[in-house]
Amino acid sequence: MEQRTLAGGTTEPDSSGYIMGEHSMKSWDGTEIFYRSWQRGLAKGQAVILFHGGHEHSGRFQDLIERLDLRQVSFFAWDARGHGRSAGKRGYARHFHDFIRDADGFIQHVSTRYKIPIENMAFLGHSVGSVIISAWLHDYARQIRGASQVQGCCGQTEQFSFCAERGCVVPTSRSTSAQYQAVLFVPALRLELRTQPRSAK
Repeated sequence: MEQRTLAGGTTEPDSSGYIMGEHSMKSWDGTEIFYRSWQRGLAKGQAVILFHGGHEHSGRFQDLIERLDLRQVSFFAWDARGHGRSAGKRGYARHFHDFIRDADGFIQHVSTRYKIPIENMAFLGHSVGSVIISAWLHDYARQIRGASQVQGCCGQTEQFSFCAERGCVVPTSRSTSAQYQAVLFVPALRLELRTQPRSAK
């Protein structure tokens, strides 16, 4: 897959200490997928991959990343095809599996380009993004560190972690989505993160 860093797309560290980059890659059918990266010098071989909801984009995660403040973890978030700065008809894909194939290509791209093993990645999806993660795990059965669905299917927030002994992803806890709560539980990375969004004014 082709990859390029957009002109002027890498910034100096911001107030949170992250260097934010803007990049693009070619997906399986040639569609250009835009993505952002947030990296710190201490981050070595560990990443959280973020998938936004419908009619959203990767920039929505900026506040969450700053509030999590994980100094040894890199973050990557795409704009799904037809969303944000990625190519494609707005909000549209020919088939939902196109998103799943895009996701697998994006994850493999991050792993290869930034030398981060997939088994050292954790995943957080919001709304439709959580469905993409679930379908990708089902279809491709990769070994991962953990995954969290935020406001996913059935009006609930579900957290999953990879069970090496059973060779599968298993649910670890559940909470109602009425109380928006992003929870990422990644045992192998020794992280247990909880954050509440700022109150609407």
